[in-house]
Amino acid sequence: HRLSNMVITVGGDHAVARTYLDGLMMAPDNSSGVNAAGFYDDEIVRTDAGWRIARRRYTQVQLTAIRST
Repeated sequence: HRLSNMVITVGGDHAVARTYLDGLMMAPDNSSGVNAAGFYDDEIVRTDAGWRIARRRYTQVQLTAIRST
């Protein structure tokens, strides 16, 4: 996965974040797979152990099959 263009808005002990991703997942034979692009919308809370993701939603924008020729 490649994560990029993170935007985080903090308000007290809560925050929201959007992070874009591009993921290349190959099959065990390494000749086929998928490339997925989308973004995460996270709700984040501060706990005694530090900041934690309380809720994560993934929105898929593109899914492309990859095949060896």
